[in-house]
Amino acid sequence: MACLYARSGRKCSRTWDMRRLRYALLGLLTIALALGVPHAGASEVSIGTAQVERDAAVVLPVMICNATDLGSIDLELVYNHAVLIVTNVSGGDFDVMVSNLEASAAGHVRIVAFQTASPGISGTAVLAWLALTAVGEAGSTSALTIRVKKLTDATPQCRDLPYSVTNGTFTIKSRSGPTPVLISGYSGAYVLPPASPPPSKRPEPASAKPAPSATATPRISRSPAPSVTSAVLPTAKPLPLQAVPLPRWPVVLIAISIATSAILAGLLGGRRAQ
Repeated sequence: MACLYARSGRKCSRTWDMRRLRYALLGLLTIALALGVPHAGASEVSIGTAQVERDAAVVLPVMICNATDLGSIDLELVYNHAVLIVTNVSGGDFDVMVSNLEASAAGHVRIVAFQTASPGISGTAVLAWLALTAVGEAGSTSALTIRVKKLTDATPQCRDLPYSVTNGTFTIKSRSGPTPVLISGYSGAYVLPPASPPPSKRPEPASAKPAPSATATPRISRSPAPSVTSAVLPTAKPLPLQAVPLPRWPVVLIAISIATSAILAGLLGGRRAQ
């Protein structure tokens, strides 16, 4: 059968055109995988970002998004213990949550959670709430790195589920007000006002004022000094939950569709031009 390119003295076949199209699609798929597109059904394990003052505490959740029949998870949070320390872990949406804080001073916290009587979790869930206290200097930063050891579904086979991880950061910012000073002998912290210099006095000549006559000094009754009470510093308010970034795979798939349409249009346009 005569081909569309017969006028130029060349012969072609639909098989060759389809082969070129397959190569183009394969190249686009390779680019998409190189961009790190997560699996369409993968769960995303993430922790937020916080900025607090020194000695202040903040509560951050460990989130699991895009879950499908999630039955259990085992992970470890790693951080710089010179910047922060995890002081408490409370449960989230799982039936059972167990945390190990023995190595929290060394920068490691392990969390295990699983379902018992309830069915598997689908959608978005909170694994645990973590209380983080800033112990470093102002301006120091630590990464909050999540290492997932196991993520399985709620079936009796406990099949592994695909997942992606989004880590967070913890930054200690400078204080916005005066520095609290701890006064020895009292419980609590007190904010001391800055010391003001004493007013300057000009020396007066000796003859400017007559010498005061000697009079009896009245006796002043002294009342007992008021008791000092402890001033309670305002505690840091937990930061609002941050929106977890959505996977990029829908955008890349749309880009692949557009590129495929462009390639097909180019092939058809080349045939018509010949």
